[in-house]
Parts: sequence; structure tokens; C-alpha cells
Amino acid sequence: MQISVNAQLHSGRPFTARALGNVSNNTGIGAYGSQRADATGELVSLPASQQSTLSYFNTSAFTLPLPGQFGTAGRNTIPGPGTINFNMALGRFVTISQEKGRRLTFRVEANNIFNTPNYSGLSTVVNATDFGRVTSVGGMRTLDVTIRLQF
Repeated sequence: MQISVNAQLHSGRPFTARALGNVSNNTGIGAYGSQRADATGELVSLPASQQSTLSYFNTSAFTLPLPGQFGTAGRNTIPGPGTINFNMALGRFVTISQEKGRRLTFRVEANNIFNTPNYSGLSTVVNATDFGRVTSVGGMRTLDVTIRLQF
């Protein structure tokens, strides 16, 4: 019998609050046709008990910049969601015929065994309807079963 376990724990990738387009009526636009939002001074992070897919961070920490002004929010000020992933495999080897070298291998692999949702994207555009929401989720639990006959 063979048991394999793999764990992956990652902190989140930071995000930047943006204002899409040239809403400030100034001549400068940032990367990808967007500008920085204004910071209101409120805390960006929400307690874990208040986070959900509809409200992952405090959206009232950002507003649209005034016309003719650049946004005051810093770069990478929104902490992104982390990743927790546990994988496991169980294998069993059975010898069918030692003289002829025949062997049967049975293996079951489980990826994301605890089925933890791993959020992979956030909407950070202040003037979008989905601002502050989770936009994508990583792969959920998968099981693979392998049977191999060696002869």
C-alpha cells in the first residue's frame, strides 16, 4: 500500500482598485485604459466572517475620482484571496504471477480533497456593477482512478 499527500497553501495576490475609462476627464489613463480609484481612508479588508462571494472586500474604501483629478488609491491595496489545496493518492500493488512478472496496480487520486473553494479573481473596477465580487473560482474536487496491468 502506498499513500501520498500534497498540500499547497498560498497567500493571495494583491489587486488594485481601478476606475474604468477616462471618468476623471483628464488626459492621462492608466494601464489597460483604466485609472486609479480614490481611497476614502476606510479599511479595505473585511473580517473573514463577513467575506462572501458577493462582497469580498470593503467597497466603501474606494470611490470614483473627481473630474480632473487622478485617483489617490495605492497600487496593490486589495489583498486577494489565498489558496488552500490538499491532494491525496492511495495505491495498492498486487502480484498476480511472480514467475511471469505480472502485477496489478490500483490507484485512486483526489485533488482538492476537502473541496475548498479557491477564489481566483476579483472585480476591482469601482464603476462596475460587480465591484467587490468574486469573479472566478479554481478547480473543485476531482477523483482519478487508475488500474494498470503489467505483463
